[in-house]
Amino acid sequence: MGSPKLTTAGDGGDPPRLHITHPFHPLRGAVVRYVVTGKRWGEARVTVETAEGTLRSLPVGWTDLLPVDPVVTLGRGRAPFRLADLLTLADLVDGRTRR
Repeated sequence: MGSPKLTTAGDGGDPPRLHITHPFHPLRGAVVRYVVTGKRWGEARVTVETAEGTLRSLPVGWTDLLPVDPVVTLGRGRAPFRLADLLTLADLVDGRTRR
């Protein structure tokens, strides 16, 4: 997954705003100011500034920075697992049972 390309330089307008969308995050639904994206701890993360001025680093998927996952929109929440995740799990289980 590449880092989203956003910038706050050059347009002179207000900094971009994001919504925190993760269903269990305490700030779910909050509008926060975009600061920067980058790869940290092995995943794409976004740093945001809350209304209180606190900086927070979140996985990009916990915000509306990226388009909505088609599994979520097409599956309408009915599929608890993605095919790619199940295949990865099957490989892990297969590797353990061969020992």
